[in-house]
Amino acid sequence: MERTPSGSEDMQAQAVKTVFNGIANEVGTHTVQLWLVIENDADKAKPFGSAILLEANGSHYLLTAAHVLDDIDVSNLAFWDDQDLVQVSGKCVYLSTKAEINKKADVAIWQLSDDATSALLKHYTFLPFDRVSQDHQIVEQERYLLLGYPVSKTKKIYKTMTIPIKSLPLFTRGVINQRKLERNELDGDVNLMVEYHRRKAQSFGAKKGQIEHLPDPHGMSGCGLWYIDADKTLKLVGVMTGYNHTDSVMIASRIDLVTEVIRLSFDSTLPPSNTIKVHWINQPTVIKQEMTDNTVIPSTDVAADGEYKKINE
Repeated sequence: MERTPSGSEDMQAQAVKTVFNGIANEVGTHTVQLWLVIENDADKAKPFGSAILLEANGSHYLLTAAHVLDDIDVSNLAFWDDQDLVQVSGKCVYLSTKAEINKKADVAIWQLSDDATSALLKHYTFLPFDRVSQDHQIVEQERYLLLGYPVSKTKKIYKTMTIPIKSLPLFTRGVINQRKLERNELDGDVNLMVEYHRRKAQSFGAKKGQIEHLPDPHGMSGCGLWYIDADKTLKLVGVMTGYNHTDSVMIASRIDLVTEVIRLSFDSTLPPSNTIKVHWINQPTVIKQEMTDNTVIPSTDVAADGEYKKINE
């Protein structure tokens, strides 16, 4: 016999939903969907990934997963500004996942141009750096939030010729499991894992007790992993980089990788991580010399110029 929730349980569920929606809305203001422009034709553009917006010491950054960039011309990445696609322009540095050392360290950072920043500020806000949490220790509690843009949720409506951009917000639980780390060739000092059960998720928008299947997370790479502390303060602790169906986990690179790359490449005054350091293997080389606004700084063969090293090594 199906149990009917009591009135107090209904009120509690509604209160949780209200808090969830408020937090998800805030994260949404810092999260943008990335599009790949095909053959310089906006009509052929396709949703490609997610990204986080960060501000530190007056500079504006866009953070995403490095594997999003590994096989494309980064000058073709864009975001929507009303009816127009705007190029993600600025200086880009990333730890290429094509380099064996960086298989676990999957982050890319743009220091955005003024034009890109201005366009983004029409619709989004940049997360202040004091909301970044370095050296985060994962907890097996439902204190984590993901919000990204699965490709399957973005579909053109031909009748109106519009493309509604729909995000997926999800509360989830941290995972501490050495066997899962090893199976996925991960490192607990570099990577974080959270649960992603596609067929066991409770949707806040669904009817009471209804289970909603989550979409394939393809397209969420580059979105943030957020931690909600005891004071209900939202902290950015990682960049989402992958999904393992067998283990029902989403995988993130620690935000420390991002902060260390920014320290190395753009702003040495940022506080250092106590967990990870990044250094250049080779001198960074500009490989897009014909582009004035979008300078990319990995090596010419797209191998990584940077690698990470744990502090205790």
